[in-house]
Amino acid sequence: MNSIERGDTRQFTWSSSFNPAQVGLGLIDNQGALVQSVVGVGSSSLEFYGFLSFPNSYDLGFYTVRWDAWASSKQYITDELIRLVDITAVGVSSYYADSEAVRRTWNLLNAGGGSQLQNEDIEVFLDRVNFKIDAYLVGRYTLPFSSVPGLVRNLSVDLTVYQIARKSVQRDDRGNLPDWITEMKDDAFDTLEMLQAGSLDLVTDTGALWPGDKMSGRSDFFHSQAGVRDTFNELDPAWQRQDFDHLKEVFEDVWS
Repeated sequence: MNSIERGDTRQFTWSSSFNPAQVGLGLIDNQGALVQSVVGVGSSSLEFYGFLSFPNSYDLGFYTVRWDAWASSKQYITDELIRLVDITAVGVSSYYADSEAVRRTWNLLNAGGGSQLQNEDIEVFLDRVNFKIDAYLVGRYTLPFSSVPGLVRNLSVDLTVYQIARKSVQRDDRGNLPDWITEMKDDAFDTLEMLQAGSLDLVTDTGALWPGDKMSGRSDFFHSQAGVRDTFNELDPAWQRQDFDHLKEVFEDVWS
């Protein structure tokens, strides 16, 4: 997935296996709305290019670049997902972690071999991990982050190392990976689930709560299941009554 900074203009190219009668290039936002379109220009009968601009007025986040071709009354569509970021957002690499951090962690845990990992190979897994982390956190935080939270960076490293390990580390006779790999994966996903549920918070380098938390300001209520956060819309005070005898019984059941 390519990351593009706001204010840029980019050339996109498309190679066709047939000779289309008409080719269009469009940009679609994450709501499915077409926000920009141009006619694709043919540099040959099968090669086309077009330019899309990304003004500062565009919202940050994910967009789809779509090539739309027509031939013999049939429509052919090719989509590419891109991410629009600020100049300072997520860093130059656009990943939550960098290849060198993954390589260092791999060396520490796997007793060497990290020097054989090429940046382009690591970035394939970093890209997959980005999507996985975003899927967990998009309902909790405003994405993309203006800078990478330390915990998110660590999770990206751990999950990337896991993805590499499951492809390259020798398994035992039962087909199981070494314990350190599965423990790293389980710990990372447990942390993501706690962040998603609101039982764990991201913090800044100064210890403040991370801005853009969509759960900010919501009330916490006691729940008989650990790790469950109940949230309610504001009700008329007459309806905001609690059965304290029932709460006492639940509390005694939980701690007995």
